[in-house]
Amino acid sequence: MNLLSKFLPRIEFDSYEDFKKNYTVNVPENFNFAYDVVDEYARLEPSKPALIHVDENEKITRYDFSDIKRLSDKCANVFTNHGIGKGDTVLMMMKERPEAWLFIIALMKIGATVIPATYQLTPKDIVYRCQAAKAKMVCVAEDDEVIGHLRASRDKCDTVESMAIVGNGVVDRYGDEFVDFRAEMNAASEVFERPVDKDAAVVSDTMLIYFSSGTTGMPKMIAHNFTYPLGHITTAKYWQHVEDGGVHFTMADSGWAKFGWGKIFGQWIAGSALVAFDTGRFHPDMLMRVISEVRPTTFCAPPTVYRFLIKEDLSKGDFSSIHHCTTAGEPLNPEVFYRFKEATGLEIFEGFGQSESSVLMANFGWNKIKLGSTGLPSPIYDIDIVDEEGNSCEDGVVGRIVVRNAESCHPVGLFTEYKGDPEAQSKAWHDGMYDTGDMAWRDSDGYLWFEGRSDDVIKCSGYRIGPFEVESALMTHPSVLECAVTAVPDPVRGQVVKADLFQRAQQRCAEQEAHGGLADADRQRVVGEQPRERGGEARAFPREHRADKDHVAYHRRHGGGPCAAAAARPHGGEQRGERADDQIEQAVGTEQVGDQAAHGKTGDRRLAVAAGQHAQSLAQAELDRGKGEAEEIGDPRERRVGGGNDGGAGEIAGRVLQLHRGILSWKCKQTQGKDGQAAPQDRLTLP
Repeated sequence: MNLLSKFLPRIEFDSYEDFKKNYTVNVPENFNFAYDVVDEYARLEPSKPALIHVDENEKITRYDFSDIKRLSDKCANVFTNHGIGKGDTVLMMMKERPEAWLFIIALMKIGATVIPATYQLTPKDIVYRCQAAKAKMVCVAEDDEVIGHLRASRDKCDTVESMAIVGNGVVDRYGDEFVDFRAEMNAASEVFERPVDKDAAVVSDTMLIYFSSGTTGMPKMIAHNFTYPLGHITTAKYWQHVEDGGVHFTMADSGWAKFGWGKIFGQWIAGSALVAFDTGRFHPDMLMRVISEVRPTTFCAPPTVYRFLIKEDLSKGDFSSIHHCTTAGEPLNPEVFYRFKEATGLEIFEGFGQSESSVLMANFGWNKIKLGSTGLPSPIYDIDIVDEEGNSCEDGVVGRIVVRNAESCHPVGLFTEYKGDPEAQSKAWHDGMYDTGDMAWRDSDGYLWFEGRSDDVIKCSGYRIGPFEVESALMTHPSVLECAVTAVPDPVRGQVVKADLFQRAQQRCAEQEAHGGLADADRQRVVGEQPRERGGEARAFPREHRADKDHVAYHRRHGGGPCAAAAARPHGGEQRGERADDQIEQAVGTEQVGDQAAHGKTGDRRLAVAAGQHAQSLAQAELDRGKGEAEEIGDPRERRVGGGNDGGAGEIAGRVLQLHRGILSWKCKQTQGKDGQAAPQDRLTLP
């Protein structure tokens, strides 16, 4: 049993066209997800599975909806005992503790506003968020570093009246300066009466606030009202394909918008249980063990996670319970798609959206996947691609992604305002539409191809270069675990391309990054000094949880295909007929190193690597060592090294980019392998 029929006049559809034309959402008067979904399940089917919590020791604790109702009522009583009422704001940094779900539900019951926040916040970040949102209470998971940041920020948070720690023995460890939330929750009543009249929340009230990343200025407050959960029915049911009685597993910390996308709202409405993967640092082998144990039916993770998985022996994990995989948060490289499918039989369906919305466009499943495309528009949004004058672009022309008729007919799932920021509000909401600030183009079949942020295009020598195109080429080499392409100033060309490479040898740092981030020292060691964003923040490598609207270059959520797929892709409102390779070559200058070797020989290739000001530090870095003879085949599915190993010369994409003040070239020489046989060694050199 699920509750979809309460909100959808029609649930099943025969085709995407049928879905797009006939899908509608009913919004009940004074809808409140906590009462109308969670408590309703507890009333109708109390033993229905709701949450599977996995801790760092792989201990599994299961909760049904009767547990969620009972415990959220206790939490609501604790909050009200500390003065939290309708309209008050509470900032929470809960990782994936069970309390993350309980707090959100409890605050919805009260009519208060929850501000999810990552545990990676510094004291300055905490102070800014508390002051901007006028937070009345802060709740954090027990963590010495987080608590240290909380102490450092406490005296500067003028509106905060209490700070709570969720852990065991809090008073014994930290004294009475913090609220021991679990102790008070254990003692609280299990009965919480739904507020009525003026004390009750209405659908137009602010339910939740996300803070943007703030890379182009101070973080913005993205406000969602109580209809927001209904927008995620599309996300869960029709993109993620969650099923009633199934188990959905999304990789996301509670501090990010992806939590709302994949770990609570649409999934529970559709009747699926959820996995809380509360494990701290990310370990691919641990993930595979947990998947084998909890048996999820649907799975969603950023491409970073899939990239780690395909580096493992996937035969050690049991993926047989999963029938549908999705990804969002950053571009999906085709090589990852093919290798994961080869190992598991599962295709990965991309989707696209923002902290400001539910899924805006996706590969919903009725139509074939076009690799690199973000799929087709969601039926709840009137999506269009427009030029600088607001006119619809022709197919094949890059423009801005907008939601038309957003003011006259506000879609469920779309944010209501940038709270306290009228300048940002007027920039995004104008002419009756919401301007996402993202760029894309539409093909003749209606598929959308993401290009980047509107301010993320690299303009070099009069050409517009999409960073993702270059990143896609770099990612075809198996030694490149991550890469980030940015622009650096150039006195002649205006801007030139710069690429930072994260090699597989640096995987230890990457494992930290995927589930929490690199320490500053580690980041410096890996990438050297990074260029600064317009907001002054140093850029780092992609982080799975930073999928906010404003995170430029590294947190491009989805888009465009590889360079090969972009052969006829337009830029700057003009049709582009030449190959993407040629376009890039004309823009930044290229040089082919050596002659292409005959079939079956190992020879020089052009390298799809760019370097900026710290290219010298990368110049001597070794890439992957492969054995045997290599051949270059255009289709990434067919790239192989003769000796049976991945890697080597044949894996290197066919470009060399002239950047900054020099050409970074690639040379191949023969070295002696472990078995005494000659093996090619790939090395970057700067002429």
